[in-house]
Amino acid sequence: MKNLYLVEGLHDSKFLYRILTRDAVFNPNEIRIFNNSGSRTLKRDGETREIRSFLESWSPYSALVKEETSKKTVLQLLNSVCINVTMAKEMPKLVVLFDHDRKTPHAEFSGIRNTIKSSKKGIDLVQVLTTKHGDIAHSSTYELHKVGRRGTVPITQIHFFCFYLSLEKAAKREFGSLPIPNLINKMAELFNAKDVFSP
Repeated sequence: MKNLYLVEGLHDSKFLYRILTRDAVFNPNEIRIFNNSGSRTLKRDGETREIRSFLESWSPYSALVKEETSKKTVLQLLNSVCINVTMAKEMPKLVVLFDHDRKTPHAEFSGIRNTIKSSKKGIDLVQVLTTKHGDIAHSSTYELHKVGRRGTVPITQIHFFCFYLSLEKAAKREFGSLPIPNLINKMAELFNAKDVFSP
C-alpha cells in the first residue's frame, strides 16, 4: 500500500524521515519528499500532478512526504485528498502530522471531521483508536468511510500524529537549547515507527 504523509513543516518532515529510515519502514530511495512553491495556482497544480503520479503503479516510491508551511494548509490538502482519494485506483494510507498549538484534540478533530463531511456528500471520518504519548503528543487513527444507502464502507485509514504544543517547543522543553537538527534527532529517539506510522 502507498503511504501519503502530510506534514506541517520542514522540521516535522525531518523528524518523520529520521524515524521511517531508522526503523527501516522504507529504504531512503523509496521516499519522495515534496515541497513546491510559487503562486497558489502553480502550487495546487504541482501538488495534483505529484500526488496523482505517486499513486500510479509505475511510481518507484512507496511513501510521499508532502511538506506544508502551516497547519491550515495541511488540513486544506487533507480535505482535498479525502475528496479525491475515493476515485483513486489504489487507496493510499494517509498519515498527517501537525501541532495542536494548545487546542484540545477533541475540538480540532471535530472541526476536521465536519469540514470533510461538508465538502463532499457521502464521506465521513470514523475514529478507531487514540493513544497518548505522555504529555508530548498523541496519535489518533480514523477510517475514511464512503457513506451510501446501504451503510458505510471503509476506504482507507488516516493516522494523525500530533504534538500538543509543537515539535520545536516540545523538543526544547525536553532537551534544552540545542541546535535544531540535534533536537529533531533527540525527539525522534523518543518514538518508534509504530507510534507515528500506524497504531
